[in-house]
Amino acid sequence: TFSERDLSKIIASSLLENFAPPAFVINDQGEIFFYSGRCGRFLEPPTGSPNHIIFDIIRKPLRPELHALVHKCIKTKTEVSHPSLTFENE
Repeated sequence: TFSERDLSKIIASSLLENFAPPAFVINDQGEIFFYSGRCGRFLEPPTGSPNHIIFDIIRKPLRPELHALVHKCIKTKTEVSHPSLTFENE
C-alpha cells in the first residue's frame, strides 16, 4: 500500500509528466539539475560520456538562442522568453 506522501509524489509526477510543458532546471553554468515533461525533442546528446550541460546537449539550431536567453536571464534577473523557449531566474 502507498502512504499519503507516496501517493502525493506519484500524482505530482504524473501531472508534471502528462500536462506540464517540457522544462529544465539549470544553474548559471548550464548544468541540468531537473528534467520535466517530454524533453527529447529539444535534446541531441553527443556520443561519448554522459553530459548534463544544457549548452552541449540541446539541439544545435536552438543553441545560439538558448545561450543568449540564459545570459540575459542571469544578467537581468528576470524571466526571458522566445516563442519556443522561456526562462525564469529564481
